[in-house]
Amino acid sequence: MFGKLNHLAITSDHYTLLGMFYRAVFGLKASGDTAREIGAISVGDGYLGMTLIPRRGGRKAGLDHFGIEVEDLDRRISTRSAARSPRNIPTSRS
Repeated sequence: MFGKLNHLAITSDHYTLLGMFYRAVFGLKASGDTAREIGAISVGDGYLGMTLIPRRGGRKAGLDHFGIEVEDLDRRISTRSAARSPRNIPTSRS
């Protein structure tokens, strides 16, 4: 299995409007405690969860972080790392 995106977090000055937008336009459902929406808003479609975070001073708005689900992280890293190891990269030396 390749990795699947399962979480996304966005920082915004207008996080409450974004939450309403994603609910109204895409039919995403609120998840978690909606009474705590002053701290962040979580919406999702049943698989992908998105957290909309209020921008705080000194931080930029935009993508904050994301989560990727993988079946076996250790195996995925060791397989991908070995394939890209400098020992396995062909050189153009004569």
